[in-house]
Amino acid sequence: FGWVLEVVSRSSIAKDKKLLRDAYHRAGGEEYWLVDALGETIDFQVLVADEQSFVAQPVENHGIVSPLFGRRFALQRQEDEQGFWQYTLKARAL
Repeated sequence: FGWVLEVVSRSSIAKDKKLLRDAYHRAGGEEYWLVDALGETIDFQVLVADEQSFVAQPVENHGIVSPLFGRRFALQRQEDEQGFWQYTLKARAL
């Protein structure tokens, strides 16, 4: 399969960051996107499979390149008037 997106929750931090990451790699995933928005800042990673595991793509030019989609992505959040977080995934051509 090509792509999976995992959003970290408080009840499954170890599962999302380690166990599922390894399982998706063994299953043949090409890219694993991991979003951890539990802290003060968003930890958004695009991980690309190599022979051994998933490897994080570097953040460059305010985004992260996804080889699978051929785009540069950035995830932003902003608090709305009611105090809820609003998330925006921005995509730009390479």
